[in-house]
Amino acid sequence: MQQGIFQPTTLDDVVISNKNAKARLQQIVKAQIPFPDFKIGILLWGVWGTGKTTLAQMLPDLMNEARGGGQANFDYHQCSAMNNGSSLIAKAEQRTWYCSFNKDGLHYVILDEVDNLTDLAQKQLKAWMNRKDVVFILTTNYLPKVDKGVQNRCYLIEMNAAQPNDWLPLAHRVVAAYGGKPVPDNALLPVIADCDGSAREILAKLSEIALDRIDEAA
Repeated sequence: MQQGIFQPTTLDDVVISNKNAKARLQQIVKAQIPFPDFKIGILLWGVWGTGKTTLAQMLPDLMNEARGGGQANFDYHQCSAMNNGSSLIAKAEQRTWYCSFNKDGLHYVILDEVDNLTDLAQKQLKAWMNRKDVVFILTTNYLPKVDKGVQNRCYLIEMNAAQPNDWLPLAHRVVAAYGGKPVPDNALLPVIADCDGSAREILAKLSEIALDRIDEAA
């Protein structure tokens, strides 16, 4: 099985249970609402394992392509206990002082697990977020730990655990990709529900089911 075959490539591939959040994200990507403008960030929030980081890394390409460009240049920063202070924000900001190579003229900055930033670093980020030539894409598992001013500058996109039914189209694709016999929904739904919305766990379990079906048929 080819690695990454189930990796999402479009917003339609991303399982987001909150329909309003998904619709807002579509509007942002397709430039149907002014962005960056009064809001200059996208904050993906929710429980772990729901695909926030994967989506964050997709968004620059999707936005740049919708505006007539190709693959986007973006900066990715993992915020962690060892990399969460003022120096991180200062270095990240410095990289946006120069001309953007993207078709839309925008700089894309991804700050993964932004809640790990110190209070001072979050205040620096809030000040930096007054620019309108930078798109800030942030992720967090703990929304209350993110500075209110940072939140206010972002569209908040909820990515909590999706309902089991929302995963069924992908579930059937996974089984079909392995060449196994179709699995009825009533057999898939309990397995998906046990994964508590974790995309990683769901894909792993679906792969096991597909392989078991092949073994049974052998």
